[in-house]
Amino acid sequence: MEHPLNSREENVSSPALVEERFSHAILKSALAVLFGIGFGALAIRWTGVSLKDLRASFASAQTWKIIAATIGTFILSASQAVRWHCILKGTTNVSYITIFKSKIVGYAANCVLPARLGDLVRVEFVSALTGAPRSKILATGVVDLWFDKIGWMITFAIAFLIAPMPSWVLQAMLVMSAIIFVIGIALALFTVKARNLKPDSFLAKFREGLSQPHLGKLAFAQLFYSPLSWVWETLMIVFVASAFGVDLNFAQAFAVLTAMNVSMVVPIPGNAGAFEVASTYVLTAFGVAPERAVAFSVAYHLIFLVPGVIAGAAIFSANSSEFQFFQMLKRAYGTRSAKGSPS
Repeated sequence: MEHPLNSREENVSSPALVEERFSHAILKSALAVLFGIGFGALAIRWTGVSLKDLRASFASAQTWKIIAATIGTFILSASQAVRWHCILKGTTNVSYITIFKSKIVGYAANCVLPARLGDLVRVEFVSALTGAPRSKILATGVVDLWFDKIGWMITFAIAFLIAPMPSWVLQAMLVMSAIIFVIGIALALFTVKARNLKPDSFLAKFREGLSQPHLGKLAFAQLFYSPLSWVWETLMIVFVASAFGVDLNFAQAFAVLTAMNVSMVVPIPGNAGAFEVASTYVLTAFGVAPERAVAFSVAYHLIFLVPGVIAGAAIFSANSSEFQFFQMLKRAYGTRSAKGSPS
C-alpha cells in the first residue's frame, strides 16, 4: 500500500499542481498591482492635479535626461552587485557578472511578486548557477542587506551635513539604526554561539555563509561600497528632477529616496502606487508644484520598471533551464498543449 505522505509529495511536485499554483500567484500579483495603481491614482487625484497639467509636465520634460537616467539604473544595479560580490567571494566561488545578473533578475521578480519575494528569486538564481547551497547564499544576502542599510545611514550623514532634514527623516533613520544594531548583534551571536550544528543542515550552511574569513577587511571595504548605490541614486533623483524643472539639493533628494524606500513596507508588487504617493508627498512638501511632482514620480518609477523588467525577464529566460520549478512548469504547459492538440 502506498504511503499517504509519499502520495502527497508526488501531488505537491506534480506538473498540474505547479501550473495551478503558478497561475494563482500570477493572478494574486496582478490584482495587487491593480489595487496599488488604483490607490495611487486616487491619492494623486486628491492633490487636484488635472490630466491636462500632467500631460503638459511630461511634454516639457527633457527627454535626453530621462534616457540617460535609464542607463543609470543599470549602473545602480552594478554598484549593488559590487557590494554583494565583495561578501559572497569570501565564502563562494562566484563571478561578478552572475551577481550583476541576479540583481536585475531579483528586481524584475519584485515587480511581479509581493513582499519583496524577488529577493529570494535572486538567491535561488545564484544558487542554481553556482551550485552553492541556498541557505549559504541566503546568509550572504542577509549580510548584504545589513551592509546596504549601513550605507543608507552613511549617506544620511552626508546629506545631513549638506542641509537640514525633515523631522520624519530623522525619526526614520533612528528606527533604522536601532534595527541595524539589533540585527547585527543577532547575526554576531548566531555566528559565535551556533557551532554544534548538524553538518549539511540548513542552519549549518547558513552559518557558513555568515562566517567571513577576513571580516575586518570586509567591514572596511563596505564603508566605501555600501553607500555607493545610495549616493548614486540620490544623484539620479536630482538629475531626473531637473528634467522636469524641479531643483533639488542632495539632502532633499535623499529625503525623497527615503520616502520611496519606506513605501516598500506596502507589500505590492513593483511598489505600484505606494511609490508615487510617497514621492509626490515629499516633493509637494518641499514646495514643488503637484503636477510636476506627480510627473517626476511616475517617470522615475517607469525608468526602473520598464528596462528592469525587460532585462530581468530576458536574463531569467536565458537561464530558466537551471531551475527545477520552471522545468516542471514547462512540462505542465507542454502536457496540456499535447492533450489539446488533435491526434
